[in-house]
Parts: sequence; C-alpha cells; structure tokens
Amino acid sequence: MLRREAARFPPWFRTEAERLATISTETSGDRGIAFYGDERQVSPPGTSSTGRTPSGR
Repeated sequence: MLRREAARFPPWFRTEAERLATISTETSGDRGIAFYGDERQVSPPGTSSTGRTPSGR
C-alpha cells in the first residue's frame, strides 16, 4: 500500500517509501507471531522462541 500511495507524500518521504515498505513487509511476519503466537512452534503470543515471556516467566 505504501508503494502504491507514495506519490501522495512529500518528496523527502517518497525517497524513503521503498525502503520503508520493504522493512514493513519483512517485519510483518514477526508482528503476526507477537500478536497471534506461532502455530508451528506451538507457542502462545508474547513468548519468545525459548518459550519465555519478556518478563522471564
């Protein structure tokens, strides 16, 4: 969407739109796991690959 709508932004932002769109695409998978958990690893949301929550529990 950012790529498609880049022309609507000021020139200084347009120069960064491609890079930001790439970053957004690359991190979207991580955001999904953070919100919904990882079904392949059978880990609930908010846990890391070690199975621990950010608070260490």
